Amino acid sequence: MKIGVSADELSLGTQITYVPMHAGDDLSHPDCEDGFVTSVHPAGQDAFCRYWRKDHSDLRTKANSELTCLDSLVIRITQPEWRINQWLKRIGLVDA
Repeated sequence: MKIGVSADELSLGTQITYVPMHAGDDLSHPDCEDGFVTSVHPAGQDAFCRYWRKDHSDLRTKANSELTCLDSLVIRITQPEWRINQWLKRIGLVDA
């Protein structure tokens, strides 16, 4: 699987997996993190993302989104869409 996405592939709520460089292309590497996009940086080389705890029970990044290089992301669905929408409402990015 090719790691890296372009800005035009992402939008609010797109589910992603962050793959650190040392993980190679191994999506099962323990340092990979699943999450979703909250916005794409205007320069188009980074996205702001929220990430789940390893057990997916809750968000690890509740207070702020993290700026993540698009070269380290893979589009990957790991959660039901309603759960992403629930969080987008909770953090105020879509109307309740």
